[in-house]
Amino acid sequence: MKKLILLMVLILVLSMQFAVAAPPWKKTKEPTTSPTTSTTTATTSTTTAAGSANVPPQITSISLKPDPVDIDGTLKCSVAAYDGNGDTVRLSYQWSTTGSYSFGNTTASTLDLSKVEGEAEGDVITCVATPNDGKVRGISGQESVTISKGRVNWEMIAVVLAVIGAIAGWLISRRVRGKTAKYMSEIDKVYRTHNKNTNKCEAELTNIRDKIEDDFKKGKLTDQALSILEKRIEKYSRELRSDIIDKQFALPQELGKKVKHMLSDGVITKDEYAHFKDILAKAELGGKDKEELKSLMKKWKEKDKK
Repeated sequence: MKKLILLMVLILVLSMQFAVAAPPWKKTKEPTTSPTTSTTTATTSTTTAAGSANVPPQITSISLKPDPVDIDGTLKCSVAAYDGNGDTVRLSYQWSTTGSYSFGNTTASTLDLSKVEGEAEGDVITCVATPNDGKVRGISGQESVTISKGRVNWEMIAVVLAVIGAIAGWLISRRVRGKTAKYMSEIDKVYRTHNKNTNKCEAELTNIRDKIEDDFKKGKLTDQALSILEKRIEKYSRELRSDIIDKQFALPQELGKKVKHMLSDGVITKDEYAHFKDILAKAELGGKDKEELKSLMKKWKEKDKK
């Protein structure tokens, strides 16, 4: 009996030990290896990222314009840069000169020389550009230009020439207008003074016309001025010729209409004169009047042909 009790106590103790300890099959299935592997992978990834080589940015091109630069000009430093890691590249600029002056702490890509004192022809100005990707600086690049007083400012020359041209054009136009107005006044005065003496008036108007044509050939009158003056003279000539016909001849109706038509435009053409002669030969007009009228119309035709 005692042996049975001791056996039961032993079984109970062993059962209590198994209850406190984790079962062996549970220990085998727990992910003891898996967390270790995950931690190792994460560590390897971080190490790779941190260990990647950062390529310094580099300048691919640099230019400084204009070259040469005027003593009061503005310089522009143009730079192209590249970063092998795709990082944003920032550029810093530093300006220097061979002259005895400085540009202070100027770090912009442009330099206004009009705000600097002491520059001289032949001074060399240099721009140094340095790239930076936020981690490291790359190799700097530089470009230089020379100050030149003798550089031709074509833009200013163009402006000056345009102004001179405008002034010259205005002066010429004013002179032409003045000469045109003078001739107009002279033509009007001749007609007012001599319109009662038709022959005298015509002679004076012809004399003025010759002077006008001479000035036109010399370039003192424009095409427009010549046209205006000639029309003025033709207007008075038509009036004078009509007065002469009305005062000296009593023309038949058909002949009178033809003569008025010939005189209406101020010019007697060859065809008009030939037709006029045919009508005149058939007209009921005295022989003396016919000859005088024919001679008068012929004279006017010759004048108009000049």
